[in-house]
Amino acid sequence: MLYLLKQKNFGLFWWSNLINVIGDHITMLAFPWIALQMTGDIGITATVLAIQGLPRAILMLLGGSITDRTTPKLIILLTNLVRGLLVLVLALLTFADKANLSHVFIVAALFGIADAFYYPASTSMVPSLLKESDRQSGNALVQVTNQLAVFLGPMIAGLVIAGQIDTSHIDMATQVDGYHEDRLGLARAFLTDSATFLLSSLLLLLVKQLPKESPDTEEAKKSLLEQIMEGIAFVWSVPAVRLCFIGIGLLEFAYHAPIFVGLPALAKGRYAEGALIFSWWISAYGIGGLLGGITAGVTKMPKSEHIARLLFIFFAWSSATIALIALFDDYRLGLLFFATGGFLDNYIWIHFMTWLQRLTPDHMMARVMSLLMFMAIGMLPVAFMLMGWLLKVHLVGTMVTAGIAMVIFCAIAALHPDGKRVEPVSNGQE
Repeated sequence: MLYLLKQKNFGLFWWSNLINVIGDHITMLAFPWIALQMTGDIGITATVLAIQGLPRAILMLLGGSITDRTTPKLIILLTNLVRGLLVLVLALLTFADKANLSHVFIVAALFGIADAFYYPASTSMVPSLLKESDRQSGNALVQVTNQLAVFLGPMIAGLVIAGQIDTSHIDMATQVDGYHEDRLGLARAFLTDSATFLLSSLLLLLVKQLPKESPDTEEAKKSLLEQIMEGIAFVWSVPAVRLCFIGIGLLEFAYHAPIFVGLPALAKGRYAEGALIFSWWISAYGIGGLLGGITAGVTKMPKSEHIARLLFIFFAWSSATIALIALFDDYRLGLLFFATGGFLDNYIWIHFMTWLQRLTPDHMMARVMSLLMFMAIGMLPVAFMLMGWLLKVHLVGTMVTAGIAMVIFCAIAALHPDGKRVEPVSNGQE
């Protein structure tokens, strides 16, 4: 696996991606935290995340189609430039004490537009750099990069924002103006993120992709809409892929939304240094994911017909961790739950990505990856709004209910016969 890092182009991309994703996870913590500290309202936190996610969801499939027509490298460079400038502006406004909720909303929305093009491009880079026989190892290295960033990004953000460690329990009603206490730390976090985009882009400029096959005449004549529909039709035609995509979409409501809306509020209400504890929980997931990614990279890929079932079995535990962390006050248990969840999630995710890339024709790779990203993060705006309202009504009860519901769904999906059907079928065959 590590031999790929000796290849100049992949090695440069690996470092670029590591720096980029560290910056992403700094912002991932700082965005909900600045909204929560400005207002103290979990509903506003959910709204900020939804505002970022809505344009990303609407434009995600378009981003995949445009990436197929250009190159992943070009799209990543352009979106890095935009996102770096946005967080730089927010850093300066926050430092000068001129930032308000409107600024956060605007930056979040523009960030979401850029994300819609970045995500399909970033998930298409490995196939654009490596031949098929090296893709499992390449995916494993990239996923290890991502999990290293999940560990480092929130930890850096938590330390930069908080500046000290205090894990004692507090009463939410006794808190003083948290935003002005964290204002300079938040400014430093956004400025750090801006620097990561710049450095990542400089490294990516040196990367050379494999020659891209010219599309045939019929493919070249297709409109963007026709290309998008072709990608959707392919995913729907493979029963196991279709089942996985549906499950990944549902996971947003029961897992991702509680993490990014519920956990910050839970940490803020339970611990004096909530930002730091929240960052520790996310970092624990990253450490587990790092180990899971390494394990996936050096072990044999499960049989194709077993991928979907393993995916749902492992996702069942991830869902259960949301309920468990809400029920137990000891933050150290949360570290354990997230570390094991991260290991299992990323072990199977690497094999799932490699499996999906093998099934997908090269000429529609970015479109299928964009649909995957749409299912993985595209519907988060709806999830944030719905779960944000439910979490505001009853924080712990909603997290426990969401976790249990997703465990039940994963158990059903793991036993579904479509999980073993990995060949494309026509409507008539179904």
